[in-house]
Amino acid sequence: MLNTELEIVKQRLKRVGYTLYTYEEALEALISDTDYIDEEIEIFIFEAGETYSFQESVISMKNYNDLEAFHKDIKANIVQSKHYKRQTAWSKKLYDYAKLNNFAYTFVIADNK
Repeated sequence: MLNTELEIVKQRLKRVGYTLYTYEEALEALISDTDYIDEEIEIFIFEAGETYSFQESVISMKNYNDLEAFHKDIKANIVQSKHYKRQTAWSKKLYDYAKLNNFAYTFVIADNK
């Protein structure tokens, strides 16, 4: 990750036993463990680019054939979305979530556009 804030959060998540994934890594992890099939999975997506956003998606895990179908399903099942104009507000949200340990039974995805 090129983003300094994402690196900080990545380290904090690692200390509490979670991982910051890309979409590809999250799909690979979910596919490799059959215990996730038909389970409800909560996914937090943090996007950095021209704008900054936070989204929460809840999906029922199924056998995905490709990354595009997985990505489309996540986007179709967003239950909460917030956009930030300033990077500092967005990075504070990332840090707060990691600090509060709100990622139990979730996958955290960072998307640098």
